[in-house]
Formats: sequence, C-alpha cells, structure tokens
Amino acid sequence: MADIRINMLGKFDIIVDGNSILPALGNSSKSILLLKYLILNRNKPVSSDDLIDIFWSESENSANPANALKTMVSRLRTNLTKASPGFKDCILAENRSYAWNPDIKCDVDVFIFEDLCGEIKNFDALTDETRAKCNEALYLYGDDLAHAAIEEDWILARSLYLHHLYMKMVYKFVELLRLEADYDAVIQVCRIALDVDTFDETLNMELMNALNQGGDKKAALLQYSHLSSVYQKYLGVEPSEKMAKFYKTLLKTHLASEADIHAIIKSLKSQDDNHNSAFVCNYPIFKDIYHLNTRNMGRQKNKMFLCLASLSSLNPEIENLDPMMLENTMKILLSVLIKCLRKGDTISRYSPSQYVVLLPMMNYANGQIIMHRIRSIFYKQCSENLVRISFQFEEIDHR
Repeated sequence: MADIRINMLGKFDIIVDGNSILPALGNSSKSILLLKYLILNRNKPVSSDDLIDIFWSESENSANPANALKTMVSRLRTNLTKASPGFKDCILAENRSYAWNPDIKCDVDVFIFEDLCGEIKNFDALTDETRAKCNEALYLYGDDLAHAAIEEDWILARSLYLHHLYMKMVYKFVELLRLEADYDAVIQVCRIALDVDTFDETLNMELMNALNQGGDKKAALLQYSHLSSVYQKYLGVEPSEKMAKFYKTLLKTHLASEADIHAIIKSLKSQDDNHNSAFVCNYPIFKDIYHLNTRNMGRQKNKMFLCLASLSSLNPEIENLDPMMLENTMKILLSVLIKCLRKGDTISRYSPSQYVVLLPMMNYANGQIIMHRIRSIFYKQCSENLVRISFQFEEIDHR
C-alpha cells in the first residue's frame, strides 16, 4: 500500500511514497482549492450549490457552473487515481453533494496536528513521551494553513482557528518547560514559534525571561530592542506598556547584578561607544530621560524643547510612502540627526515616519538654526527620494 501524506500547513503538497504528485494534478488553482476544501471537510458532504457559491462568483463568466463543477471533480478524480491507485474513489458523489472519502488511507498534517493539540492541552508534566508529542506538534506546524490562498474566506476562518490552536499549544509547552526550569528549551521553542507569530507579546516576554533566567541578560535586553524596532517598522507602534515595564525590570536586574563599583563604571563606559554624539534610544527609555530632564529644569531654570521630525511624500496623491524606501530614508535621517545634534540631546523613533528629539538647555532661535541645518543636509542626501521633511518644535513647560 502506498504511503500517502497530505501537507496543508504552509505549502500545500501531496506526497506519495516520498514524491510529490502535485504537478500531475494540473495548473488549475480553482481545482486545487476545491480539493483542499473537500479534504478539510472530510467528514461532511458538501452540496453542489454550496460549492458553486464558494468557487464561482457572480462576476465570473460561466454559463453552467454546475457542469463546470462536475467536470472539475471528474478531472481531479482521474488525475489523483493516475498518480496513485490509493486515491481510487477519493471523491464521493451522492445526492448532488461531494465529499472526500474518509476511507482513503492517508496522513493529513492538519488532522494530526489537531489530535496532538487535543492531547497536549491535558498534559500536566513533561515526560519523554509528552515532550516528544509537544515537539512533534511544534515542528508539524510549519506555517499557517495554505497561506498562498489566504484570500479565500473559508480558508481564512480555518487558518485563524488553527493559528489560535498552535499558540495555545506553544504556551502550554513553554509553561511545562518553565516548570522544569529548562530555559534553553524555552528559548528554542519561543524562537521557532516567533517565526510563525513575530508580534506575539506573551512569547516575546517568555523569550526575554528565559534568556534572563539562563544568565544571558544582555541577549534579553537586545531582544526587546529588536522587538521595538520590528513593532515600529511594521505596526507603527511601540511595544505595550506591560512589555516596557518588563524590559525596565530586566534592565534594573542587569544593572543590579554588577556588585563592584569599578565593574559598574567599566560596564557603563563599554555601552556608550558614541558618547560624543546625540543619544539614540527606544521610546520607553526616551520617556524616562524626558522626566529626568523636566525635573532638572525646575531646579536649574533651564529651557528645554521637543522636536518632532516627520517624513511624508512630496506627491499629494501618495498617502503612504513605500515601506522599503521609507525605512532607508529614516536611516539617512537618523544619521543626519546624529550629525547635527549635540551630545546632550536624545533621539528616539516615534513612528515608522517620525523621530522625536529632546533638546535640553536650548532656546528657540538656536533650535530653528539646528532644524534648518538638518533640513539642508537631509535634502542633499535625499535629493531623488521625493520625500518631504517637516518639523514641529515646542518649548516644554516643566510645571
């Protein structure tokens, strides 16, 4: 008997005795989608009318969609049976309905995954057997369901369900590993799962905590910096307040671990490679620096200004800049800001197209001169980018 495996998580494929038979099924994307639909609904006959509603929209020019459906099913049956005799009678037809034959001997990764998740949710400790099943589920889920066809509503709904199932399974696995204090395994599991869902807050915090518990505090802090950059680039926001507080806790723990004052001084110096230029940091740190400076303002009677540098398109018909071009242009703007600002100034990425700058001990006239210099140098370096830079410049009232 042939060994048949159907992969639906990630790239769709049908493997018979180690070889893909997908090329033998033809180039019709609609027939492949129909096949996926029938497999996913293996225990449920689907009426012809429902299939026509799903796969033949009103805008399509088909004089007889019912006949087109019959032809498509017949061709699928023929091509599958030619590829492997194990697919004989793979699609059943009865009472104007079609169904995937549940007696076909094949392994479908979606159903294996669902069965594993059903077991894992009841695990209360890790043994060799339970750990093996968790790892099997983890590696089985290579990507979301049939991601190439995610525009189909029926796939999207099932894909979201499976994604949710995957995340619950990962959380459970991480929880069990944490009970075992197996932080190396937690790190590995989190990194694998974050390839599926990069922005998941729980997994990122679990990863940072595991790195910290495993003794690599610097890597934990770097993970937050990486996450902050990804959030700004793709979502246009900072990580949540909960995650920012967690980061600050890690930072305090990291600093507190240096017991000797000379080691602390050495550590502080080693982390400030650009002490002669403006300080660049993520936004939670920027807010702390802001509050520190406002306290000093009241005591020292100094003025402080806040500047917001924003990029936009010169073309009024283009609302959003190309993400790749925007990211490259923001890097140029950052280098110009560092070049033009003083070493006591602070810079932070505020949004995908904005930097916020803190200017202590500054007056309005000098601030305008600095903005003019930044604008001039920026346009020289970005003369062909068709990007406009604008500034908002306000004095901060410390009261």
